[in-house]
Amino acid sequence: FFVSFFIFSFSAWGLLKKGPEGNVPVPVFSTSIPSMGCVWTIHATSIGLIDEKALTTRIISILAQYDETFSEWSPSSELRRLEVQGLTQWRSASPLFIDGLRLATELYETSHHQFDITVGRTLAGRGAPVGLGQNIEWRAAQFRFLVDPERLTFAGLAKGMAVGSVAKLMYDAGFREFKI
Repeated sequence: FFVSFFIFSFSAWGLLKKGPEGNVPVPVFSTSIPSMGCVWTIHATSIGLIDEKALTTRIISILAQYDETFSEWSPSSELRRLEVQGLTQWRSASPLFIDGLRLATELYETSHHQFDITVGRTLAGRGAPVGLGQNIEWRAAQFRFLVDPERLTFAGLAKGMAVGSVAKLMYDAGFREFKI
């Protein structure tokens, strides 16, 4: 199995470096960027010319925006600043944070309360999750919790949102075959 997988992977990567006729080189874009507690690796093929430096800079900017918004490790992230201020008062937040919170609320409901970003409270040893749904109120670009969750965790959700944003950038840049 391992040998077959290795040969398939090697062969598939070889095909990515060839053009449609098999003998016309296709530019290959490849970069690795440390961000959000992991290394993001992006591989892509393109028929046209690309400015690798500009594309990499834009990818870094997207990842930095998600990290600055949702980081659980940085005390200066928007998430941690909002938690310190308290989440039971009306809070204004960036459009990205509001998008993440609305998506988390939607996932909370569609998963029958299994996907819950308020589990951060439990992970921090502070008690049971308080949940979303009826525990959060909305007003334009503002929100508040009725019961303070104390600590939120957007870990997987934020990374998924970031993958979507990088994929959109790659697609808008003309890439049709890429891997993140």
